[in-house]
Parts: sequence; C-alpha cells; structure tokens
Amino acid sequence: MISRWLQPVVTTVENLVVFPLLLKGLLTIIRRPSVIRSLVKLAYEDSSAITDELVEIIMTPIYDEGASRTLCLLVQGARKSDLAPFPKSILLRLTIQMLLMVVKID
Repeated sequence: MISRWLQPVVTTVENLVVFPLLLKGLLTIIRRPSVIRSLVKLAYEDSSAITDELVEIIMTPIYDEGASRTLCLLVQGARKSDLAPFPKSILLRLTIQMLLMVVKID
C-alpha cells in the first residue's frame, strides 16, 4: 500500500509515464545508479541490503530495447480497474487449506 502522502507523487509519475516521449526522458534520468539507489531505499527498510549488485540488477532492464514502450503499456494496463481481482476476493473463494505468511521487512 502506498502511503497517503506519497500517493499524489505516484499518480503524477503514472500520468507522465503514459506519454512515451516523456517516458524516454524520465528513463534517461532514472538510469543513473544514484537515482536507482534513492528509489530502492523507498522499498527497503534496511538500507544495508541495497548493494551495488542489487542496483545493477534493477538497472539492467532499463537499457533493454523497447523498455520505455513496455513500461508505458504496463502502467496503462495497471490503471485499468479490471486488471486483476483483489486478493481478498480470491482468498474468500478458496476451499483448500493454506498457509499465508506476511512479512514486514525484506
């Protein structure tokens, strides 16, 4: 779940990403290791887990041919309300036993 204070930022970025020309410029900025590292810190509670290798792994797909178009299509698809059912509705329909584990920290 995205923090309430961060939601406007995420929405603004999503709106920019749907325009391929703006997306190419955005990817040029994001491609820098320092920017990737800063963005990854939002997802990792333990910043010592953010290694140079992790940053490199995350950066690699950004350089692939068609990366900007793929990201554009993903964002457009994710914004559709019918992309996938909510997990809660799926869990309520399960008729088998299962173990569900949720973690707070990577």
